[in-house]
Amino acid sequence: MKSRRNRELVLRPMRESDLDQVLAIEAACFSNPWLRTSFLFDLYSEDSCCMVARLGNEVLGFIIGWFVLGELHVLNLAVGSQYRRRGVGEGLLKFLLGRAEKRGCRRATLELRGSNEAALNLYEKYGFRPMAIRRAYYQQPVEDAVLMLMDFRAGSRRDPAGMEVQDGMVSEG
Repeated sequence: MKSRRNRELVLRPMRESDLDQVLAIEAACFSNPWLRTSFLFDLYSEDSCCMVARLGNEVLGFIIGWFVLGELHVLNLAVGSQYRRRGVGEGLLKFLLGRAEKRGCRRATLELRGSNEAALNLYEKYGFRPMAIRRAYYQQPVEDAVLMLMDFRAGSRRDPAGMEVQDGMVSEG
């Protein structure tokens, strides 16, 4: 993905130095945002994968997942409002799913607000299917969570965006 200035969108591991920008995106996207300590915990956990999408010095979005007992749990995915619908979130998700496949994960799970249509559509494009509802899971406002599951072995994963990740770079393919 190229910007007007010909810079590449770079996916790389999240660093502590990214946290101020990550926390700003988190606060803008979620009514009950994670605290810095939560991000720090995941940054230094052996079972976590924390990635950011950057354009120059700016963090555009991030994703966090846990690898536990042969499964991936997608914990958090957020993109700054001015960069949505440009493939940033999709590139982050694709990268994390690719890493999970390389690690031999059998399936991936996540939960999200039932009203988050954009996220539901993105996850469904990658083979996630609604499996259950957790009533009143979210607060501020109170809302149900949709639990989604994707089975890597089912061969249901597609790459509708035609994006490739190579050497930490996302490019349209």
